[in-house]
Amino acid sequence: MKARRAKLKKKDQITPACSTRTPGVDERSSIAAATKRVKERKRRFSLQLQKTKSGSSQIHPSHTDEVGWSMHLLDVFGTCELPFAIQELVQLRSAATTSDGDINERTLNAYLAIVDGCRPRNELEALLASQAAVTHGLAMECLQRAKNADMAPQFEMGGNMAVRLMRAFGNHVELLKKLQRGTDQRVVVEHVHVHSGGQAIVGNVATGGRANEKFDHQPHAPEETRSIEASGGAPMRCEEPEREPVPVPGSERKEALPNARRRKR
Repeated sequence: MKARRAKLKKKDQITPACSTRTPGVDERSSIAAATKRVKERKRRFSLQLQKTKSGSSQIHPSHTDEVGWSMHLLDVFGTCELPFAIQELVQLRSAATTSDGDINERTLNAYLAIVDGCRPRNELEALLASQAAVTHGLAMECLQRAKNADMAPQFEMGGNMAVRLMRAFGNHVELLKKLQRGTDQRVVVEHVHVHSGGQAIVGNVATGGRANEKFDHQPHAPEETRSIEASGGAPMRCEEPEREPVPVPGSERKEALPNARRRKR
């Protein structure tokens, strides 16, 4: 068992590949830009695990400033209550525990980095960030099991579970962003000009059966509301006065029209 654990730890380590090729001009430029961005990023929270005489793992700070490390721990979970932070840390430690009882320090620090990167502002946001981190880890594990499956049922089971977990991860992230973004309130201010003798109606106005139709798609529809005002000028002509009828001579009086008859062919 110990040999197997040592083999797994050695396998998990990332060692750079040996290469004699020097980076090119574009690669050196990318490396310089990446180095600058990494240095500007905030250092994530991390911890160390040490084995006790009884064989259990004990959590220790990753540096000598224990007070500062404790403040960073509280800030990671968006709280000022130490019991809540310790409880969430214990749950993440349980999620990072392997099947043989060992705690994967790298996995635990990865979960903490995800929570720290979400920047939770309160306990509720910290819970969603922790769930998203663990859900992502489980989804990746299910995908790995589906990849290594030899039988179709195992592949289908791992794939379906991975899809469910990834959907849950997306829901957690969406809800977390919605809480952090808050409720957006839009205030629309419209200017209504009412001239003397006119009336203004504020609100929804329904007209017949065509109230729900939209005319914005028409090319002649105006883009903005305009008002029409009458300007001064020459007065318009009125209708002509009513005149007396012209007398009709007796020989041109109206007579009844004869009935129409068909012509014989």
